[in-house]
Parts: sequence; C-alpha cells; structure tokens
Amino acid sequence: MERMHKGPKVHQPTPTLHTLAPSISRPTVKSLSSSFASCPHMRAYLKEFPVARVSFRKPPIVFGQKQERARPPKLHCTEGQEEKGIEDRRMSTVCVTGGAGHIATWLINKLLCRGCVVHATLRNLGDEKKTNLLMRMPGAEERLVLFEADMYDAATFEPAIAGCDFVFLIATPIHHDPRSTKGYYRSLSVSNSPSPCANPGHYIALVTLRVAEEMRPPPPPPPARAEQHGTGTVRVTRVKLLKPRDALLLGQAYRLITVDEYTSTTEAAVDATRIILQQCERSKTVKRIIHTASVTAASPLREDGGGGGYKDFINDCCWTPLNFSHRYSNALLDAYLSSKTLSEKELLRYNESERPAFEVVTLACALVGGDSIQPYHTLSIPVIVSPLTGRELSHGVLKFMQASLGSVPLVHVDDVCEAHIFCMEQPSIAGRFLCAAGYPNMQDYVDRFAAKYPEIEMKLKEVVGEGVRVKVDTNKLVDLGFKYKYEVDETLDHSTPPYLTGLEEEEIEQQQSIEERSCDTMSSSRPVCVTGGSGYIATCLIKKLLQRGCGVHATLRNLGDEKKTALLRRMPGAAERLVLFEADMYDAATFEPAIAGCEFVFLLATPLIHDPLSTKYKNTTEAAVDAMHIILQQCERSKTVRRVIHTASVTAASPLREDGEGYKDFINESCWTPLDLSNRYSNVMMDAYVSSKTLTEKLLLRYNESESRAFEVVTLTCALIGGDTDTTQLYHSLSIPLIVSPLTGQELYHGGLKSLQALLGSVPLAHIDDICEAHIFCMEQQPSIAGRFLCAVGYPNMQDYVDRFAVKYPEIAIKLKGVIGKDVRVKADTNKLGDLGFKYKFTVEETLDSSLSQHNNAIKALATPRCRTTPQATQTRTEREAEEMTSSSSSRVCVTGASGYIATCLIKKLLQRGCVVQATLRNLGDEKKTAPLKELPGAVERLVLFEADMYDADTFEPAIAGCEFVFLLATPLHHDPRSTKYKNTTEAAVDAMRIILQQCERSKTVRRVIHTAPVTAASPLREDGGEGYKDFINESCWTPLDHSHSYNNTMVDDYSSSKTLTEKLLLRYNESESRAFEVVTLACALVGGDADTTQLYHSLSIPVIVSPLTGDESCHNTLKFLQALIGSVPLAHIEDICEAHIFCTEQPSIAGRFLCAVGYPSMQDYVDHFVTKYPEITMKLKEVVGKDVRVQADTNKLVDLGFKYKYAVDETLSCSVECAKRLGLL
Repeated sequence: MERMHKGPKVHQPTPTLHTLAPSISRPTVKSLSSSFASCPHMRAYLKEFPVARVSFRKPPIVFGQKQERARPPKLHCTEGQEEKGIEDRRMSTVCVTGGAGHIATWLINKLLCRGCVVHATLRNLGDEKKTNLLMRMPGAEERLVLFEADMYDAATFEPAIAGCDFVFLIATPIHHDPRSTKGYYRSLSVSNSPSPCANPGHYIALVTLRVAEEMRPPPPPPPARAEQHGTGTVRVTRVKLLKPRDALLLGQAYRLITVDEYTSTTEAAVDATRIILQQCERSKTVKRIIHTASVTAASPLREDGGGGGYKDFINDCCWTPLNFSHRYSNALLDAYLSSKTLSEKELLRYNESERPAFEVVTLACALVGGDSIQPYHTLSIPVIVSPLTGRELSHGVLKFMQASLGSVPLVHVDDVCEAHIFCMEQPSIAGRFLCAAGYPNMQDYVDRFAAKYPEIEMKLKEVVGEGVRVKVDTNKLVDLGFKYKYEVDETLDHSTPPYLTGLEEEEIEQQQSIEERSCDTMSSSRPVCVTGGSGYIATCLIKKLLQRGCGVHATLRNLGDEKKTALLRRMPGAAERLVLFEADMYDAATFEPAIAGCEFVFLLATPLIHDPLSTKYKNTTEAAVDAMHIILQQCERSKTVRRVIHTASVTAASPLREDGEGYKDFINESCWTPLDLSNRYSNVMMDAYVSSKTLTEKLLLRYNESESRAFEVVTLTCALIGGDTDTTQLYHSLSIPLIVSPLTGQELYHGGLKSLQALLGSVPLAHIDDICEAHIFCMEQQPSIAGRFLCAVGYPNMQDYVDRFAVKYPEIAIKLKGVIGKDVRVKADTNKLGDLGFKYKFTVEETLDSSLSQHNNAIKALATPRCRTTPQATQTRTEREAEEMTSSSSSRVCVTGASGYIATCLIKKLLQRGCVVQATLRNLGDEKKTAPLKELPGAVERLVLFEADMYDADTFEPAIAGCEFVFLLATPLHHDPRSTKYKNTTEAAVDAMRIILQQCERSKTVRRVIHTAPVTAASPLREDGGEGYKDFINESCWTPLDHSHSYNNTMVDDYSSSKTLTEKLLLRYNESESRAFEVVTLACALVGGDADTTQLYHSLSIPVIVSPLTGDESCHNTLKFLQALIGSVPLAHIEDICEAHIFCTEQPSIAGRFLCAVGYPSMQDYVDHFVTKYPEITMKLKEVVGKDVRVQADTNKLVDLGFKYKYAVDETLSCSVECAKRLGLL
C-alpha cells in the first residue's frame, strides 16, 4: 500500500525476497528451499507475501581480476576456508542486517568463504553501487540472497531471518527518517473488531489475494533437510484501508493496523530490536543473535556523569549514562549513543527471560580500523586518520571518544569479523563482550602517525585527555580462546588511506572526494533549506552542507539563469541531494515548497533592488519584512522546522550613541542601528539595505519571545565577508571588491568601506569559510540555541586594511589611500559564539590576504604595468570583472537617447555593473540602432527599450518609472517640421525638460538626474562679446545666446541655444525648496577615443576630431567654431565621459554643474599631434584659428571629488584616429 498524503499515514510491510543473480540456478534454489522448508512460519508466510525475482543483467565479476580502485582489499577465500566450505556444504544459514556497511561487507565475504548461505539486508536494492559489490564476492552467486529491509519498517526483516541459524544484527539507523510510520498488524475477527471511530490511531484494512502466475519460481528438487513441498502459487497481498463507515463482511479477511510515527533513531532502533526478537522466536530456527554494539555505550565515567572522572578500568559492566553530553558531542552522536545503548540493553534483557528460544551476544566493538572493501563509504577510517587529513568533523568524533571513554579503543575490521564468527561457532555463548585490540589514547594516534609518516604534515595536532588511558581489566573473548591478529599500530597503519602516502594527484582528489561524501554524512537527516542559493555565502554553505550529506532545498529567483544554477548543480553530491526551487522575496508564498519537510532553514535571501513592477510594496524594506512574516508562518505550518538561522548584517548593529555623539565603548549584540541614521558616505541603496536588515532581524528575534513558538530563531550578525573559496564567483561576491578597493581604485566600493567605518567605528571582518561554519555550528548545537550572535574574527579599522596591503603587497600601488576614522577602532566586548565553542580558523590578516589572491591571479594582474595605448588594456582583468560583478547591488536607471555615441557606451557599462537599464529611442523599428543594443552582454536580462521622442515628452514617463537615476542624453538636433507645438529644437528641448522633471518627481523613486551638457554652453568669452576671453574657463561660464561669428551656422546656433537653456533650466531645479532629487550637469568636452560600441552613424565627434586628416570641410569648420567659441578645443575620451556619468551616481550626494574634460588643447595642438604621430598620413587641412590661444580651466571639481581620468589628450587623439580607421574615414 502506498503512503497516503491525506489522512493517516500507513506503511504496510511488503517484504520481498530478491535473488540478485543473472539467473537462479538449481543449486541456488535448492539451498534457499532447504532454508525455507525447515521453517513452518516461512511456508505460511510465502502463501501471503510476495516472492519476486530480480534479474541482475551484468555478469558477475570474479574477484582476483584487476580492479580500478587503488589498493583494493583482496577478496578471496583462504585455502583452509575453501576446503572447509567444500567439505561441509551444509554450513549454517545466517542473516546479516545492514549488508552494505563497513563491517557487514567484510563479514559477508568471510561467511561466504566458509560456505555459509547468507541472507543480507539492504535498505535499497536499487542501489547498484552497493549490490554489485556484494554480488561480486566469491560464492555470492550460489549462496548470497539479498533482501530489502529497513529499521524504520522492521517487519521487512522477517523474510531474511526466516530459516536462519544465526542472525548478525549490524544495521543501525544513523539518520532519522522523517517520513517514518510504524505499523502493527494482527488478525482480526468480526466479533472482536474494535470500532475505528472509537479507537483513534487504529485502522481496519481489507486483505485481498490474487494469483500471480508470472511470479512462480521454478520447482526446486527435494531439499535435503526438510520435507518436500509443492510449488503452489505465490499470493500477493493487497491491503485496502477502510473508512469508518464501511461494514465488515463475513467471509472476508481483515487486519488491524495501528499507526504512529517514530520521533528519533532511538525509538526506531529499539522498536526494531523488539520486533526482530519476535521474528527470531517465530522462525523456530534461530539459535543465536550476535549484535554489533558500540564501545561508546560502555563509558567508564563515574556515575556522577564525569565530575568524578573515570573508573579505574573499562569492562562489560560499564554503561554510558543516557544524559551524558559534553562539548565534543553533537545531536547525531548523542542520538547514536542513545540508540546503541538502549538497543543493546533490550537485547541483553532477552537472555534473562524465563524461556529464551535462543542466545544473545553483544559485541561492544571499538573504533574499527583497517582497510575497507567499499569504494563508497566507511565512517570510521576518516575518524582515525583525521589528524592527518585535517577534517574537523571527524576529529571531533575522535575527541568525543577520548572524552567519553578515557581512551580511543581500536580494533581491526578483520578481527571484528572474526570475533563475530567466533561467537557463532561456540557451542554456547551469551552476554556482553568488549571487542578491542587495545586502548590507546588520542595522543598515541598522533604519535604513531608522526613516527610512521614523517613526510605527511600533521594538520590537526590538538588532542584531549593527553595523559589519560583507561584500560580494560577483563578480556572475556580472549579467555574463551579468541585471538586478535592485528595490534594497535598495525591497525593504524592499515587505516591510513594510500592517497596520503604518495598516489598521483588525480587519485588523491578522487579518494578525498569519496571520504568527504562518506564521513560527512554525520548531519541532520531531514533536508535543510537555503534561500538566496546563488549568493556568495549561500553557494559556499550549500557545498559544505552537501559534503556533510545533507539534503538541500535551495531557492533562486530565476531557475532559467544557467550561470547561477550550473554552479550549484556541479557541486559534489548535488545530483543526489540538491533540489532547486524558484522563489522570490517579492512573492514570499513561493518559498513554502522549499521549506516543506526541512528541519533547518537558512535565511540568506534579501532583496537589494526594488522591483518597480511590484504593486504591493513601495521598497525593499517593506518586501523583506513582509516576506519574513510569511516565511515564519510557513515554517510553523511545516511541523518539521526546528530552527531558523538568519544571515543578518553587522550594519544593523551600529555602536553609535543614541544622541549621535560618537560611539559607545564597545559593539555587542545589544547594539542596534538607528533607522533614521545617515552619513555622508551613505546612499539610498545603502540606507534601504540597513533598514531592511535591521527590521527583518528584529522581527525574527521577536519570534523567540512568543509563547507558542514552534522553533528557535538564530540571527548571525555577520561582518564584512572576505576570503576565497572555489565557489566564489565575481557575479555574486560583492564584498571582495569592497575589501580590496584601496588597491583597485574602485571608488564605488571604497565608498562602501568608508560607510562601514563611519557606521561601526571599525570594519569588522570574517572569512567566508568561517561564516559558513558558523551557520552550520548553529545548526548542530544541541539541545538549544537561539538569539543574536555577532560573527566577526576581528574589528580592524579602515587604516588597518590599507596598512596590511601596503606591507604585504609593496609591488602594488595603493590607488585609494584616503581613509576615515584613522584612529578609531570600536571592538566587541562579547564573543557569544566563541563561548559556545565555535572557533575561527582565519585571522584578519589571513582573510585580507585570501581576499586579494583569488585563484592566485589577482596579485599578478594588479602588478602588471598597463598599456595606455589600447583602451581594453586600461583595466586589469580583476578590475573589469569587479565592475561586472555588481549585479546584485546596482540600480534601475533610465538612459534617454540610447542610440547615441555616448549613450551606447554608457549602457554597456551600466549593464556590466548589473544595472537594469530602461533606454529610450525615437524609433524602435530601426533595427540598425536597436540591434547593437540588444547584442550587448546582459541586455537580454536587464535592458528594456522604450520608444520616446523629445517632441512628445509624455512618452518618457514609462521609461522613467521605477528608476533611481535618469541620464538625460537625448537632444533634438533637427527640427520636426510636422510639429505644430514648437517652432524650433530649442523650444522642444526646453519644454521636454520641464515635463521630464515633473515625471521624475511623480516617479517617487528618482534620486538624481544626470544631464549630458556640452562645453559649448560654457564659453569663456567676456560678457561684452567682443573683448576676447576670460583668463580661465570654469563652471561659472555661460555662452551668450546672441553670440555669432564667421564659423556659425543655423544648426550650430540652435544646438548651442538648446543645450544652454535646458542646462540652466535643470540647474534651477536644485534651487527649488521642495526638490525631490538632485540634478547634475556634465558640461562635456569634444568626445574622442574608441569603444567597441562606436558606430559611424552615431559618432558625430570623431569626424570632427580627425577632420585635418580627412579633409572634411564641414567637420573642420566645427573644429574652428569650438576654438573660436571657447579659446581651445576641450577633449575627453569616451570611456572617461561614461565613467564620469557613473561616478555621479555613486556619490552620496552631488548636485550642480561640472566641466568634464581631460585637457584644453588648441586647434594647433590637434594638428601638431597628427603630424608627429602619423607622418604617413597627408595633412589635408592645416588651416587653424586661434593658433596661440589656449584658454585653460582654473577648477576641476570632478577631480576634487575623487574622479580620475584614464586617458590623456594625446592618447585620446590617437584612439580617435584608430577609431576613424576602423570606421573607414581614413
């Protein structure tokens, strides 16, 4: 019967006998039949439950053939064993539960070599990796039968036990199965049937039978040890759950089913033990049960729980207190210890019953070393060699054993198996037996490895109980005649994986991967949910969780983004244990499927950019807070979530005093950032982020105070995150560029560093690896953890960052040395995580170094001299990628006049930074203009084109809606003769600007307008218009509207008038009392240089610049016009122009007029450069005006704010010539 999703959960046991072989030969069936024929219960059982034959398609592989795995154990039978097997084919039939385990595989091999018929159980017969290993063993084809059975459904063991003489109980549930149901079945007559309605939890099922001809096995020959039976038919049982109103009919078979759920592995193990004892009694054949117990259940700690230390000796009288716990324990170890202790006691009590039908032996086995048959898992080997491998989780188990036992008892897997067989071979044996070759302590392990393998670096030298070695005072097995073959040192040597002693690098990685997947399965059995799965922290956290064997439900906003999903799907273990869900904080109901069934929920997702399409939320703060409300409700509804771990931000824990006068003495968990706080280094997005993180964290923490809380909430207030991991991707690592900004010169990120220093009085730091381990630490704490925890390894200030880079990397120039709070370092006065036992692996210095040396390439890239003649070489790879990776933090912007020379280059840069760009064109049907934009990287995801016209300015409103910044580049160059509203371009432009200002106000989102003005509106001509030039040009200069000279023409006059009046109109907005945003105008010089977006149809300035070479009279007149109007021909590179526009978006506050020119050469300087640089090109137009006039600027406001031009005048002119050549002008 399948599980029912509605109503009571019922798991009907349908045990199935599987014979895994290419075909069942007569000897196989004969041996099986002899086992079953001797069991009356099995004969009756087979009439009711199905027998299914499974075809094993691959031919068996004979052991002894060359295997691919390095240093495989040689699985063969010794000569004596072979003779013994041949001599006595009537050897016992035995059952081995947990057949895929480390001990079980060895034991099965030995039993087969002795000629035993082995019934082995596995949880999943469909796992070919496990079944293939067993079926390749010598003798498996004839004498090994595999059964599917599960400790969470113990009735499934009965077919495997039926007919057996000995039962080896090795199976133990390591992880709790949250889907478990336990069902009890018994016959029911109509006369004594209880009313289902009157007995909650009891259900009545109708049993139906059918004949399955296809399932009839071939008739075996008469068995040697039992009476002959006919083959009959196989009856397949079907169980139908009845509804309370259904009537019971005479002549029908019914069954009473009682259903409940196991709450832990301990409950499942103890209940399974009781059921298996009953099954062994019913079998009438079982003579002895040999149980593989654990020495961890035999702690010699005194009865007071450890306060009085250890007893003098460890022996079979010792029992570990069930409430025992210490700092090296965890939830899984505690559950395992409880499970093994109670199930062992349950079994031993059977020996005391009045009429035991068989004997019970428990072998309290030490830590099992030696080599492994399995290529897929063994939990003990990684624990033994953890000092060499550096695996903290495994090393913690070693510490746990030393602390609980006063030593780390050890035994070779071969000796363990021989001990099991020894117990089988005794005429009579019962009770508890310790099974260990020796009782070394943790220090002995380290000393042996150091002496035996001096060439291997000891990664974890820390030990506990250095001087403690609790020994055994009895050796009951040895007293009975058992002999251990392997001493402690030999066992340690055999436990050392070969990859630690000199295999090839590829083999090393393969073996380490196997160990990671095996040893790290010690984690929660239910899946965990990680929101924001493509983030910097999340990807690293997901990888670690998968390594620990967790099932992970990860959420992303867009599952169609292959760049993000591919990284996650390539992780080791992802194919088996990672499920991706699409979910969005702006639609929080989408998280419920990902949370369903999870035990822990990691909340990392946070909205950084407001979704303008949202009609429900006005900003990211509203969306985040509401999403947290909904997610808390979803976690409650799940009935499985026991802890929520939230990735909070240290920006929500500012130690600024409430009165705003300086900082408190310390930062700690009681500090909260005021919501109305702002500083000069902040910006709208930063303010929104701080507000969002603060309010969501407070909301989550309040849940801990509710009376009816269903789970705990932990918030980790994380520092700035540095370091490198193999999951680090530039597109999602926002913090790395922030940390290294003094070296890269990225002003935007440097501003973020300043903002943190101003807000916190330091720039707290933590390594990404430590951050993820802290999250997992909070998951693993038992029995309880809740509240707020700062997570930072240190609290350096901004100056400390710069000093470290200067000392560590003297070859790299510090591009941004400006710091704030040079002498301010606000430290923490608490370390709550550390008090609970968490340890940071990386220091501040190590984290800074690791941040810079991603993949060992960043330093080389930054130190390489840059070629200034090639525009693409003006940035290192690291700097370019750092710009491109800002996808999560950049804003939604509007760019008008999108097909222009400056606009296309600007749009490309904005897309590289991850901005959502809303761009306007006059005609979306013009493929020549739209196609280059649509082909830009990122355009598919983040570029939206709108049709808008300056002669119909209302059309701009949809493009402006939802934007934070608006770049006004559109300008009408030709008057539209169809216009009845405007007489010329000037009227159209000025009116359009008024309308656009109103649209920006109505948007409620625009915080800055950046207008591309021309330097032609800033003529330094004196006010009388005929008395020459002022001494300098600056932002106070304005071109007279009535100015005219011999190089003018109507179009130039209209253009100058239009740009001058619109710029003045825009700047007046800054003076209004009720202004809703800031206005910046960039009075741009003649724009030269080359960009890969430059197209001939929209580059008007390149022909002007190179006109002396091309001989184009019209363009040459424009050059003369500029010289006459300005007293020079100001110049700037296209790249610098675009960077200046973006620089204006990055400032906390900026408004007003700014000249934008790298230099102010005269027309003669242009000609001189071309003659010198390109002597091979004939100078077609040498005539110049104002030969000796060069009016320079006396201010450089942009540079004063920190902007830097990358291209000098000569470089810009040379790049312009190269561009002209590419466009075919030269």
